Amino acid sequence: GNYGVAILFFALIVNMIMAPFMAKSKKSMMRTTRLQPRMQELQRRHEGNPQKLNAEMQKLYQEEGINPMSGCLQLLIQFPIIIALYNIVMNPLKYICQLGEETIEQLANIAKAVTGTNYELTRNINLLSDIKNMDISNFAGVEGFSQEIYETLPNLKLFGGAIDLGAMPSLTNINWLLIVPVLTFVTYFISMKITRKMTYQPQADDKATGCSNSMMDIMMPLFSVYICFVVPAAIGVYWIFKSIISTVKQFILFKAMPLPTFTEEDYKAAERELMGKEECKQGDQINTLIRTVNGCTIDMQHNVMTPRPY
Repeated sequence: GNYGVAILFFALIVNMIMAPFMAKSKKSMMRTTRLQPRMQELQRRHEGNPQKLNAEMQKLYQEEGINPMSGCLQLLIQFPIIIALYNIVMNPLKYICQLGEETIEQLANIAKAVTGTNYELTRNINLLSDIKNMDISNFAGVEGFSQEIYETLPNLKLFGGAIDLGAMPSLTNINWLLIVPVLTFVTYFISMKITRKMTYQPQADDKATGCSNSMMDIMMPLFSVYICFVVPAAIGVYWIFKSIISTVKQFILFKAMPLPTFTEEDYKAAERELMGKEECKQGDQINTLIRTVNGCTIDMQHNVMTPRPY
């Protein structure tokens, strides 16, 4: 009966469903993190040669059985969920109340006559909000809309009516609704900061990378604030719940799978390991420098030529 509570439960259920995928992604990231000493040594050896570096990195991933794209799985799964959520939140009379298009159109015409508002039939959450604020007698005779349906319409009010989830925040109308974009920014910003600290970040010597990360920490929350001003508050409330729950999930995973730490000896061991592999590779190349020319076998290692047998 309460839209805000329903959004909270939906956010919890979605995050519970996504938890195994997030844990799998975390495990993959931990395996990649443990390769960091070898990865940095490869970067040092092939500095200025990105083609060779990419080839060696791919080879390292294959040897360790790591798929660098595995972290994209949960993003691909969440995308259709977000699209579906947006449509359901924006069109509750159809997807939640199960009203037909003709009934919704009749309700919109009556509400327009009372409020003077032009309603979009495919984005009728604000229509639902206005219907809840009107008396049922205004909609007498609307086919498919009864007293029972009116009484079971979702409640879009939060905190005793201070926040209407069907309305959009506006800087020209100062009220409690403005707390939604503010909390969206705060929770998203804190969530990104905590997530960055709980996930491995490659060491960057250049200031450009650090500046780029700082810009992302600001720009993404600001983008979410912009979204909150162009869609009903219900979307912003979901964003707030999602940020809080995701941060709690990240904290639990961080405690279960803490980030590894590396010492100077680890980096030296990685250097010795790669150096040993290169020496073995060079030895194998020398041992295979045997060519057949005009029927004679030539051993390039010992400068010996063996005539063709008759």
